[in-house]
Amino acid sequence: MRCRTLLAIVTMLAMMATASCADTMAELKAGMDKVASEFHGTLGSHGFKQTRLLNGKKCDELGLRPLQRKWGLGMTTPNEMARLLELIRDGKAGSPASCDRMMRLLSHQYWDDYIASQVPPMRAANKTGAIDGSRSDVAIVTAPAGEFVFAVYTKGQADESWSKANEGDRVIRTLAEIVWRHFDPEKTWAPPPGALDLLPSE
Repeated sequence: MRCRTLLAIVTMLAMMATASCADTMAELKAGMDKVASEFHGTLGSHGFKQTRLLNGKKCDELGLRPLQRKWGLGMTTPNEMARLLELIRDGKAGSPASCDRMMRLLSHQYWDDYIASQVPPMRAANKTGAIDGSRSDVAIVTAPAGEFVFAVYTKGQADESWSKANEGDRVIRTLAEIVWRHFDPEKTWAPPPGALDLLPSE
């Protein structure tokens, strides 16, 4: 499927991170320079110091090209992503309407095979990430004992496979299961038998 509008591109990137949309975004380079400028300005106003888009003219203007050579198109930390999710949830990452829309998109992820796979359906707003040597997920989860924000990032994985058995995938699922059990002391829910077999996979 070819993404045609910026809204469609952002929606598909948020929900599925499709290669088609990433390619189309690369074609919209002039627009990306404006997006990068607004992105850095918004995050800077909230005190974010480690989250950066590392592409376009702003990368050179801000002296970020060495970081781009090291990290690729962007960089962040688990703590800043957890904080960003809290700002979105609280309606402070943008307009109330845009934050509401972002929460809706984050609550309908196609790639729900990490944290979201270890909590009941409809309880997580999350965003996963994956490259060869790293896996990541950040989520806001509603549990019986209260809401929690949880972020896990792996780095420098020896296992660069693209399967559900990837060591990073398994570590994130294991940690998510442990945290869910803490917030579900009465053990009201656990993944049903066979759930892992039905998770999305490359």
